[in-house]
Amino acid sequence: FSTNYNHRANAVLDHKIDSANSIKWTTGFTSTQSESNVSSEGETKNDEGGLINTSNRSSLSAQDNNTLNTNALWRHKFSKKGRNLTANVSLNYSQNKSEGAVQSTNVYYQPIDLTQELNQVNDQLTENLTLGSSLSYTEPLGNRRYLEFNYNFSRNKNDVDRNVYNVNEGETEFDESLSSEYTSTYTYHRPVMNVRVNRSTYSVTAGVSLQQTELNGDFVSRESIYKPYSNFLPSAHFNYDFSSSRHLTIDYETSVQEPTITQLQPVVDNTDPLNITKGNIDLRPAYRHSVRTNFVTFSPVSFVNFFAFVNATYTQHAITNSQSIDVSGVRTTQPVNVDNSMSVNASASVGMPINKISSRIRLSANANQQYGVNVLNRTDIEGNVLSNVQSNIEQSTLSSTLRYSYRYKEIFDAELSAALSRNSTDYEFNSESNQLYYNNTYRADANLTVAKNYQLSTSFQYLIYNSATTDFNQNVELWNVSVSRFILKKAGEIKLTANNLLDNNFGISQTANVNYVERSNTNNLGRYYMVSFIYAINRQLNPMGGGGRRPGGMRMIINN
Repeated sequence: FSTNYNHRANAVLDHKIDSANSIKWTTGFTSTQSESNVSSEGETKNDEGGLINTSNRSSLSAQDNNTLNTNALWRHKFSKKGRNLTANVSLNYSQNKSEGAVQSTNVYYQPIDLTQELNQVNDQLTENLTLGSSLSYTEPLGNRRYLEFNYNFSRNKNDVDRNVYNVNEGETEFDESLSSEYTSTYTYHRPVMNVRVNRSTYSVTAGVSLQQTELNGDFVSRESIYKPYSNFLPSAHFNYDFSSSRHLTIDYETSVQEPTITQLQPVVDNTDPLNITKGNIDLRPAYRHSVRTNFVTFSPVSFVNFFAFVNATYTQHAITNSQSIDVSGVRTTQPVNVDNSMSVNASASVGMPINKISSRIRLSANANQQYGVNVLNRTDIEGNVLSNVQSNIEQSTLSSTLRYSYRYKEIFDAELSAALSRNSTDYEFNSESNQLYYNNTYRADANLTVAKNYQLSTSFQYLIYNSATTDFNQNVELWNVSVSRFILKKAGEIKLTANNLLDNNFGISQTANVNYVERSNTNNLGRYYMVSFIYAINRQLNPMGGGGRRPGGMRMIINN
């Protein structure tokens, strides 16, 4: 059970001082209050189905968070064309207050029978302040060539005061090993130099930056942390215009992922006694290379479009989670560095009209391949437990969607689609643990307009979930029907909807992670009915904004 209240206020001032100077100021404030009450029961079993442990756990938490973000941007154009100066200053502040309580009973059956009771309360105050500034200068070199200089500075200060108390027979006792009080400061300096060349059919930008980072962590009752980092970050951008409707873009960037103070500090979090986390003071930054390629073409004569992209990322000293599971089923997670990881993501789609039957067809395909390192404790053939054993892992997702749409004037339209997805995970250390599952969705939608102001709509989904690993097969059918009446010159809509007419009150999702495949069965709302009033605020100001029969623009929705 959870509740969340969110209040937001935003303001923007964009002022042109004169022909050479302008300023833009943006600010936003957010206030959030949330509460949650979670109860869970769980069992861990071995391969033969024997119990390793059982857990009965409940937790309460309440949080109050306030955030202020403000940014000021000044732009100046010199008399020489192409010479510009830009300055930016930002301030971000957040404060989070939280209180919580955890109660759990864990029963362990291996190596001996043992019952563990946990009763804790905690409170935490976190304050975060980030000050940033940047200065950018562009100097024209002639013949549409430019030299760009940038300097970025940022300072992030994070204050955390977390107190954990053990409760015993109504008395609370401070737990120093689980509590932490610290101040961490991240300071960034990043000078950048770029060379940009513009031509009629292409543009090229190449540059390099030096990012210097310092982390200072001051702990109460613990050793302080000081981590300096320095990295060169090259980048390049290329854009080629074959024509006004055909473009190719290639980007290369490098970036650094520094470990957070939470990942570095050697503090144990046993909020869930079966899943313990702790930091690693020896973590190094991860260095990431990214290449992105995009191609798009569109024919204004035949209305055929094609889009494709390939993104690849290679990470040195990648940060991943090492997991160690003891004989009692307790999992301890700690961030560690591995040599490298890589991911490749590709997608392509093509769409074309079938004018003779007033239809359009679209086909898309996606492929995602990830190569990483799995870090686990393992048992050798002699029964000895080996810690932090690294082995390669390969995750693959292949999916495709075929969509057909038909439209008859402003009276009737329909759409049929099929989305197929194959997901696999292959482990080097044990091929018997490989995972393979499928998620397929078939859908049909139709809308019929009667007497211009009435509309009948229906939507049907057929979902198929299949796991080749666990022999799991499940089908779900979802059918919705609605009747609408447009009023107020089609700016308003009164709508009656019958949802989930087949009364299927459960939902399924399948996902794969580094060390496991997860299937969630969720209780959903069964058949229900809803009456809605929808009003498009700017329908009258922008009659074309509706995109046809449906009201468009900003909408106010009231449901019962």
